[in-house]
Amino acid sequence: LNYTTEVKSGGDEYEKLEVQKDVSVVVTDTEDTTTVTITANPVKEGEDIVFTATVDADKTPKEDLVISVKDSNGNEVTTITIPKGQTTGSSNKVINPNQDDVYKDGETLNYTTEVKSGGDEYEKLEVQKDVSVVVTDTEDTTTVTITANP
Repeated sequence: LNYTTEVKSGGDEYEKLEVQKDVSVVVTDTEDTTTVTITANPVKEGEDIVFTATVDADKTPKEDLVISVKDSNGNEVTTITIPKGQTTGSSNKVINPNQDDVYKDGETLNYTTEVKSGGDEYEKLEVQKDVSVVVTDTEDTTTVTITANP
């Protein structure tokens, strides 16, 4: 920003008053960071997974913010939409790849996220990149009956 200065009154007591005429002001922008946190509900084997995205409360999107959720192979499994003016959005239900299995224990599933559309109004948008879903094992009782013949 450039400004020009001049003496409007006073200064008569000086023999030769020199005032700098041109003044420049540099405004440094500090980037405002907006954070989107991604969570998933804890599930048991066979239960569907739902992902939720939450943006900073004072920075709701001006247009729908759509976030892609991908599995460990890079395949999109769902999207999360935070609607315009809202702070949260959830995905549709995602089928849990860890179905109830008597031979398998629970595990942790890892997903990645990225912005699919929207978010252009933010100076610096940081979306949580990694999301883990803990799948709890449902213990299956296996009964073995032994009979003997006389």
